[in-house]
Amino acid sequence: MSDYLQLTKPRLNLLVVFTTGVGYWLGVAGHVDPTTLFHAVVGTALVAGGSAVFNQLYEQDVDALMARTRLRPLPDGRLAPWRAFTFGLIVSALGLIQLSFGVNHLSAVVAFATLVTYVVWYTPMKRRSSLATVIGAIPGALPPVIGWAAATNTVSREAWLLFAIVFLWQERAHLDANVAQLIRLSAVGTNEIISELVRARLQTHVEKLVAVLAVGERGNFFNAEN
Repeated sequence: MSDYLQLTKPRLNLLVVFTTGVGYWLGVAGHVDPTTLFHAVVGTALVAGGSAVFNQLYEQDVDALMARTRLRPLPDGRLAPWRAFTFGLIVSALGLIQLSFGVNHLSAVVAFATLVTYVVWYTPMKRRSSLATVIGAIPGALPPVIGWAAATNTVSREAWLLFAIVFLWQERAHLDANVAQLIRLSAVGTNEIISELVRARLQTHVEKLVAVLAVGERGNFFNAEN
């Protein structure tokens, strides 16, 4: 059971739950309906968990090559891909159903858009372009919109303002990380900075190349468990 829970990336999705709750609270102007809030938060968490499962299904080959991720349930062989796929479908569907019937249809539509953007657009792009960080900020910024839709049954200018705040916050975090690296490197001189940046970029491309060569043709998600 713990392996299935790990597939949903619960720690990462705590921010999703929090921003959904904030969006709802702002939408109702403090007049919270506990039942609606519960369905909004839990439904969104389930959809986010399902998205994480599909993400790990797609990346299981590359995860198997990295020390940080090779002990995850899929690359470690503790779960068969078809079991994970079925689990992801069930969790995602339950979340969308809970939002649609426990809250409103609009919040379910926004959550479905979040799932599709994350799984179909962002996840494959991670292997192809550095722009993936920008695309990934889109589903990351939609949870407060889900919360607002849950509270008001609209996606108004205020909802998109919340989206913009979270989107830009995520991009600022990426920028700050890069700036911090440049500041750290500046202490060792220009030549060393250039050398280190080139080395880091080459390492990134080499890791991607090794992963692609090691993977070859992608296997079927529905292979039986070994």
